[in-house]
Amino acid sequence: MVEEPRRGRGIGRALLARPARRLRAAGAQVLHGRVRRRDAPAIAFYRCLGAGDDAGEWQEMSLSGDALVRLAGGTGTTER
Repeated sequence: MVEEPRRGRGIGRALLARPARRLRAAGAQVLHGRVRRRDAPAIAFYRCLGAGDDAGEWQEMSLSGDALVRLAGGTGTTER
């Protein structure tokens, strides 16, 4: 994440360019990322780079709290 006062200087693009080069060198065709739906500036940034929504094909799922403990074979409860 680039702090607001530093945005617009190419820092975010530079931070993503290196892993993008490494992924392409390894033959990857896609770089996936996550952004909160309510984070309009981040969404605008990724769209400016040419990223598109993947909502039609993928749904992100998260396991946390008790569900993660159960899956890991633990017992007890945790705060969510």
